[in-house]
Amino acid sequence: MPTSNTYGSQAVNAMSFAIDIRTAVASQMMDVKYPQYLWRKVINPDQRLTGIDPGAVNFAQPVRDTRGAAAFQAALPGDNVPTVGMSINNILTPLAVSNSSYVISDEDARQYRHAHRTSIVSDLSKAMRRAFENLTEASFFWGDPNVSFQPWLDYPDLPTSMVAVGAGGSTLWANKTGLEIVTDVQEAMLGMWTGSNTLFMPNRIFLPPKQYGIIQGTVLAIGNSPIAVSALKYLKENNIYTDQTGEPLEVIPIRYLVGSGSGGTDRMALQDTNREYQVVPFPLDVYFKPPIPTKRGAETVGEMKHGSLQVYQQGSLVYFDGI
Repeated sequence: MPTSNTYGSQAVNAMSFAIDIRTAVASQMMDVKYPQYLWRKVINPDQRLTGIDPGAVNFAQPVRDTRGAAAFQAALPGDNVPTVGMSINNILTPLAVSNSSYVISDEDARQYRHAHRTSIVSDLSKAMRRAFENLTEASFFWGDPNVSFQPWLDYPDLPTSMVAVGAGGSTLWANKTGLEIVTDVQEAMLGMWTGSNTLFMPNRIFLPPKQYGIIQGTVLAIGNSPIAVSALKYLKENNIYTDQTGEPLEVIPIRYLVGSGSGGTDRMALQDTNREYQVVPFPLDVYFKPPIPTKRGAETVGEMKHGSLQVYQQGSLVYFDGI
């Protein structure tokens, strides 16, 4: 006897949901589980720009660059006084509208309430919000060339390096000691800081889940005396960011980093999440238009409008491959 059904489309056979009278039915619906969305773990709330007119097709960020230096008067011939200069440019970020919808019949609604004692409109609204979240997740991490969105996983023209080869002849963390793994991260952080003339200080390290598990589960050994802490704990207490700011370093697993590096290798990403360094414009959060009546039911359409990830400052996000 059939025990499944599909709602929210025009190809619904609602009567197919049938259960033998001798079967006990759970009082609560169990939802299919999906992996956690991760884009909010990468972008802070203040980097999500919501105060933008939804009628805009691009978001422009003016950038001012001032230049010049003073000089000692004794070194200046006559009235030759140094001058300063200033240039202003705009960085444009494309914005794109997205849609999702559901169509239900009046009979869908009646049968759904009878079978499940709840509203099909409420449940399909949750499904539509998930559809928008799916799009945001995918367009943030992988970009979308159709609307000129850039990917966080491989943002163009950002610094990319391979981690060092360990004593065992491999760059892979699975073949390295705890000290070698911690050194990889410490040197990457130091290189990001010194390479930017101490402008960018990474406060977040993003790792593939396997490498996160390795650094969390590896006991760090220095010489012949193991320290009774994991390599991850040691790293969090011994890094340039925490030393300079007194703030804790965040190390976050991101499953999409698996195979996203050069040659299909696993990638580590370091990011300084300063509001002035990366943003995602969000002029229009998800909203549902009033239902549109049809001959036998109703259609509901939702809208959202957001922009591409924009990395304003090269060097505030860097990649290290081969881990």
